[in-house]
Amino acid sequence: MKKKLLTLFVREVAASLEKEGHYGTAHVYRSTANSFEKYIAGECACSGNRIRCEKREVTMYSLSPGLLKRYEEWLRLRGLSWDTVGTYLHTLRATYNRGVEAGIAPYVPRLFTGVFTGRASERKRALDVKDVRSIFTGDTGGLSPELERARAFLELMLRFQGMPFVDLAHLRKVDLKGDLLICRRQKTGTELCVKLMPQARQLIERYRSREESSPYLLDILTPTSSDREAFDDYRRCLRKLNFNLSRLPGLMGMEEVKVSSYTAKH
Repeated sequence: MKKKLLTLFVREVAASLEKEGHYGTAHVYRSTANSFEKYIAGECACSGNRIRCEKREVTMYSLSPGLLKRYEEWLRLRGLSWDTVGTYLHTLRATYNRGVEAGIAPYVPRLFTGVFTGRASERKRALDVKDVRSIFTGDTGGLSPELERARAFLELMLRFQGMPFVDLAHLRKVDLKGDLLICRRQKTGTELCVKLMPQARQLIERYRSREESSPYLLDILTPTSSDREAFDDYRRCLRKLNFNLSRLPGLMGMEEVKVSSYTAKH
């Protein structure tokens, strides 16, 4: 029986996840497959250093601790954060476990023990109180509408108990009930109830969706006909938000501060 290529199986899992509507997870699996394919294709030059690349096909049977460790080192030499490295290797481990269950990969004890498969933020994402105050009240000499919009969404996420952007973007008009915002987390389905303060109400009014046919509370996502289009629209909005947020500190003389949509969660 011909042994299945590792990256082929990763892409098969991604396709299955997408059919189930798990577009975000499917995207991670495809990114992992793309990265590993570059590694085995021999992309060895990394910031002036060199590491031996495989330059060969890797099947579900040829995974080894040494190969995984070399891949981890290759990722780091390319300048990837430990968070990204951990995500790729965690995805490979999940794929391998699926392969073992399906009978297309041998069980190798402690195969992934020597590589990092977790999360370890390398930089402080949480903002001090003074940094938050500076971002929301500092003199910027006049922000563009896009930067004002990004700053407003960050403030709403902070006021809504560190709400992730995915939840903010998917808030619905029916979630607003008088002085309360009652919604469910996109990822976990956990109910969240927040009492709206006047500042939050003002921001909601400023950026609420004026399109009658839209179910969304805020003017972030465009109503689409398919889940796939909705996911692509969300990712586009997230990239745009993070780009604009990254520009804010520099305009306020706070170049050492890093701001993104993840800041609200810390």
